[in-house]
Amino acid sequence: MRWLTEELTWSGEEPTERMYASYLYSFGEEPVSRSRFVDDLAHLGVPETINAQGIAVLTRK
Repeated sequence: MRWLTEELTWSGEEPTERMYASYLYSFGEEPVSRSRFVDDLAHLGVPETINAQGIAVLTRK
């Protein structure tokens, strides 16, 4: 996923919706669905979890 290697420099938790919106904004071709986006990131070691506030977040170490 080119977007992951070029755009993501954070570590910790980020809201999934914010990351997906950023992905959609920066993607020039046909974007993947939100579920495919989450699945692809999980495969690359960035899982989606629900934080203490009940918000879906992506966690990157």
